[in-house]
Amino acid sequence: MIADSRTRSISKIPYYSTGTLNELELDGYCDFGFPIGSSTPTTCDEDDYDEYCDDGGGDGKSPSNGGGGGSSSSSSSTSTSTSTSSPSSVATWSFASTLPRVTSSKLDLRNSRLDEVIRAFARAFARGGGVRDVDAGRLLRACRAHLDLMRSVGGSALCLVARDLENNLRKAEAVYHTSPGKFPTLTSLLEHERDTPGVHPPGGNCLGETSAAMGLLWIRRSLAFQSHLFESLIPSPPEEGAPSSGGIIPPPSPGENAPTGRHPRDAANEAYQLHLAPYHGWMLRAAFPASLSQMPHRDVFLSKFGEVGIDDLDRDMEYKIVRKLGALVSTLEPLLMLWRECFERLDLEDNRRV
Repeated sequence: MIADSRTRSISKIPYYSTGTLNELELDGYCDFGFPIGSSTPTTCDEDDYDEYCDDGGGDGKSPSNGGGGGSSSSSSSTSTSTSTSSPSSVATWSFASTLPRVTSSKLDLRNSRLDEVIRAFARAFARGGGVRDVDAGRLLRACRAHLDLMRSVGGSALCLVARDLENNLRKAEAVYHTSPGKFPTLTSLLEHERDTPGVHPPGGNCLGETSAAMGLLWIRRSLAFQSHLFESLIPSPPEEGAPSSGGIIPPPSPGENAPTGRHPRDAANEAYQLHLAPYHGWMLRAAFPASLSQMPHRDVFLSKFGEVGIDDLDRDMEYKIVRKLGALVSTLEPLLMLWRECFERLDLEDNRRV
């Protein structure tokens, strides 16, 4: 069984973020403009929602009640109103409650590719009919944004991972775009293929090679691998007994050395053995480690994530980039768990080697 988000601890994440899905700190390190995962479902027009997410509050109106703005990053607004769904609406998490208002002057590395990916995956959570699920369209868009990020930071070391991700993404997109309205959620897309004769081989949980389910299965495994790799770039938390700062460790003081994570090469090989190798045949198990051996040094990797030159990667800049990586990992972990649960519930977890 794959050692995925349910079997790995993300105890390192609080070192650079609040570490909770519902309370990611925004001020100074992330510009996606909302905390992830309020428990109240609501609906909003997708264009309004995108604008709201993209600029940290849009025009100051919440997507659920059309008001309740504010200017303080520590303030929050609440909303109890609901609206009726329509074809142009999407079921989303309600971000109105406990919503920090972050001004653009407080945002660092604003609108970087990393920000776009965090924001896109955060929007993939959907809720409908009282059952948690994943929004299929937004998930595919998030994966496409993530592919662009991979190409910009991974170079030759992640070329095989990027190529594999793109091929599998095309499989899922080809099915989804035949009729997007029919597949509002990941479950509905998977059920459609499962119930359509000829898509999957009869008997067992074997998936059709060109099916969206097969593509989504491998995308999930690839993201689990990458989440593990990104987590390795985050320094470990202080040892037990060290002074506490409420889960947040401030940037290093002048003269203090910044903590460092593992070399990406070592972390990538470990992540590969956990998340991809169990499903690869001998040929891929030889090719992937050879590619991953070209992983750059941690500083080079971080500078690409931050879209800054290596000479500009000082302690403060590194701190901000790593906190964003913490936000990405904190977003991916529950998403991957929910994603896997959808496959297991529908008996679509294909464990054959390729």
